[in-house]
Amino acid sequence: MAVWCVAAIVSAFALSLPTVTGQTAIEQRIARVEGHLLPGVVVKGGPEQALAMADRMRVHDTPGVSVAVVNDGGIEWARAYGVLEAGTSERATPRTRFQAASISKPVTAMAALRLAQDGRLSLDVARRPFPDSSCATPCCSRSTWTTARTNSPCRRW
Repeated sequence: MAVWCVAAIVSAFALSLPTVTGQTAIEQRIARVEGHLLPGVVVKGGPEQALAMADRMRVHDTPGVSVAVVNDGGIEWARAYGVLEAGTSERATPRTRFQAASISKPVTAMAALRLAQDGRLSLDVARRPFPDSSCATPCCSRSTWTTARTNSPCRRW
């Protein structure tokens, strides 16, 4: 336990120290994100296809991006790049709310699996999709994560 405490203190202290280049560790991580974005699929042994943020945004025809990095349960840093909407000049900010697309599904699945791993949620207990749901047939959580929603007895949700 003492080793972890010392490691945590040293890590926290190191994060705030300037490096040889004059950047803190956080500034270095920001620079890596801004200047070295990899594609969604990386072929082992293939050519590196890292791009800077602006270049990656151009490749995907994305006018604006807001990035927040969470570390140890809190936002370590947040930055915004580009504009709110293509063809406009209003800049995006770290507080800009963009549509999350379908990212909420895998994030929710990971949260549920983490709770199951910690023993705080059972994936095998039949339950309704929502506590106040009028659906008469409870659904098993494990089947909810592993089968299509159309196979569920509660198709409305």
